[in-house]
This record gives sequence, C-alpha cells and structure tokens, in this order.
Amino acid sequence: MTATARPLLLNDFDAAASRKRCMGFRRRILDVSQTVTALHIAPAFSCMEIADTVYNGLMRRKDDGSSDDVFLMSKGHGCMAQYAILEYLGVLANGELDRYCTAHGELGAHPDYGVPGIEASTGSLGHGLAMAVGMAIAERNKSPARPSMRSCPTVRFRKGRPGKRS
Repeated sequence: MTATARPLLLNDFDAAASRKRCMGFRRRILDVSQTVTALHIAPAFSCMEIADTVYNGLMRRKDDGSSDDVFLMSKGHGCMAQYAILEYLGVLANGELDRYCTAHGELGAHPDYGVPGIEASTGSLGHGLAMAVGMAIAERNKSPARPSMRSCPTVRFRKGRPGKRS
C-alpha cells in the first residue's frame, strides 16, 4: 500500500462533494450531541470545511484510508470535526463516535495522542502550531541528506544567573 501523490493545487478537489460531506459530518456531530453534553459543536462546525479540504484534498492517502501526512488540530475544541472525518475515512472504527466521551470509548473532548489518526494531544488555542513546527523540524533533521546536529553551531550562554552580570 503506497500513498498516491496528489498535487497541492487541489485540481482534482470537488467542492460540491466537499459541501455534501461537510453537511453529513455536521449531521453526524448533531446525532452524537444528543447523547453527550461535553460536545463543543460550534468549534467543530466552524473548521469543518478546512479539515475536509486538508483530509480529502491535500493529504495523500493509502488504500486503508491512513496517511503518512500529518494533520494537527491545533484548535482541540474542534476535534469532533476531525473525529467525524476520520470515521468517514475508516481510520476510526464505525460506532466509535457513538462512544465519544464515555467510559467505554477512546475519544475525548480534546484529541488524544494514541487514538488512530491523532498525531498530538491539543487543546490550548495555538499551541498546536508550535508542536507542528517542532515536528516538521524534527522530521527534516531525521533526513539522511541533512547534516548531523553535531555540525550545527553551538549557542553559548554567559555564566551566572540570567540578568546578573558575571
């Protein structure tokens, strides 16, 4: 199973199909909201088109729906959008969304690392950006074409406590 490369220009992205998918995802979230009180509906609804475009337009997918590309939901309150899309793609088991925020489910009110398709635990607005940048730098530094970190210049600090001249 190899990922099929897609151009980042979204030339083959069907906006009409995306609108239909997003309406279906919103219906699914509303269905789940009838049984769970800890659901953040507005954040999930507000980022639905963005998440759908990333997952169904930009990310390269394998036959099983998984991807080597990474998506971080920095706005952890909107993770229900991500969960709905992951269920649609078959990354999450059917019915897992119905166990959202229950003792028998693995999906929490914020994305938790370890859940299939979730690359990092997020929640505080904005901290996902720093995490994504760090992950990208780490991935770049793992590349065999990159020089080892030992060849990078070292930062030297003054002796003593910060703010105090030594």
